[in-house]
Amino acid sequence: MSKRTILLLIIGLFFVGAYYIWTLMVRLNNEVTDAFKIMNEKLIIVNTQAENRLDSLYVISSQTDFSHKTDSLKVISTELDNYLESLKEELLKTIGENKDYQTMSGSKSLDSLFFTKTGYTKKGQEFLDKIITYEKTVKSLFGDDIKNLNSSIENMFYRNRKVDDWLSYHFKGFPLVAALTKLTQMQADISALQEKVLLAIQKVEE
Repeated sequence: MSKRTILLLIIGLFFVGAYYIWTLMVRLNNEVTDAFKIMNEKLIIVNTQAENRLDSLYVISSQTDFSHKTDSLKVISTELDNYLESLKEELLKTIGENKDYQTMSGSKSLDSLFFTKTGYTKKGQEFLDKIITYEKTVKSLFGDDIKNLNSSIENMFYRNRKVDDWLSYHFKGFPLVAALTKLTQMQADISALQEKVLLAIQKVEE
C-alpha cells in the first residue's frame, strides 16, 4: 500500500470520525433541548395551578391583621411575574412565530438582550434591579414577622450563592431554551414564596 493510499485512508477515517462526533453532538444537543422544553412546559402547568391556590390564600389573608402587607405582596409579585413573562415573550420574538424549541439552542439573542462587551445592557441592569428590589421589599414587609423568611428569600433565584456576577453566572452563554426555563422557574419561585408567606401568616394569626 502506497503512502498516498495510506494518507487518503487516514484522511477518510478522520472525516468519518469527525462526522460521527458531529452527529452525536447534534443528537445530544437535541435531547438536551427537548428536556428543557418538557421541563419548561411542566413548570408552566405548575405555575397555573399555583395561581388557583394563591387566590384562595389571599382571600383568607385579607381577613387578617396582615391584609395591608399581603396586598402589597400580591402587587409586587404580580408585577415581577408579568415582567418575567414579558422577557420570555421578547426572547421568543427573536426566533419567529413557530417557536420551534430546536432553534433555541443558541445563546446569541439572550446575550444581546442582557449583555454588552463590557457589562450589562439597559435591559440586563433593569432585570437585575427588579430582582433585588423584590427581595428587599418582601424582607421589609415580613422579615420581622415570619421566622426564617429572610433565608428563604436569599435562596430564591439562587442568589445566596457567592458569585461575583449573578446575571452572567445564570444567563450568559446559556441556550435560549435554558433561559426560558430558568425564567419560568423564577416565576414558580415567586409563587412558592407567596404561598410560604401566606401560610405562615395563618399560623401567626392562630
